Amino acid sequence: MRIFFLSLLLITLCCTGARAAMNISEQEKAVFSFFKLAKTDPDYSKWITQTARYKNAPDFLKESVYQEEETRLKWGFGTFDPNNDYLKIRTDILMELHGENEDFSLRFVFPGNQQGESPYFPYNYGAEWIALVVDDGLGNFMKIPLSQQEYTQIKERFPGTGSFPGQIRMRIRPLSVDAHKPLKLQEQEKLWLLRGDIAYLTLEVSPPEGTTQKPMSLYTYTAPWYLSSAESELLELMEK
Repeated sequence: MRIFFLSLLLITLCCTGARAAMNISEQEKAVFSFFKLAKTDPDYSKWITQTARYKNAPDFLKESVYQEEETRLKWGFGTFDPNNDYLKIRTDILMELHGENEDFSLRFVFPGNQQGESPYFPYNYGAEWIALVVDDGLGNFMKIPLSQQEYTQIKERFPGTGSFPGQIRMRIRPLSVDAHKPLKLQEQEKLWLLRGDIAYLTLEVSPPEGTTQKPMSLYTYTAPWYLSSAESELLELMEK
């Protein structure tokens, strides 16, 4: 029974590893972006040995897991192109409608941030962190002018006052890094800066709880250098 159990465990872990070998996460793509722009390779040993998969593997499988992860990450890094492979971000926001003195707008904040304050987006790399900063004015989208008709249409769907939950989805083009010296926010926390600009952005409102409705897009922006209108519509359909 012990031999059977160990064999079954080995098969399960190997199958899990095979599936993992097919995927590169958004977190890993951000790390790839940093090192591609820095024109150097990641420290795979430092990176892999800090992952949950490696730490949680039985001792007799650690070497196998390490080799699988190293092969997967090296393949992913070798095939990653920051000029074409953009970073996807999806995170929660709080939105508000404003309509005073013919000044109609849709505004949003990131939870825990003040109005007009943009966050950075952290990505784990071993014991360190890479911080993605959107340089081209994410704050410009935090107050979106509306026509009276647009304001009325949104107001009819959300007649209440105050803020309502939603999400922002973005595709970010990696542009530059600061690979010389990390920022230190706390004594033990290092942040390596990765900068990018917005290729695509959409604001979505969450459906009412207990319903099967899909999120509704309230605003979409596509950078003129990114996609044609037809390609943008296709992207929306594919992501939904």
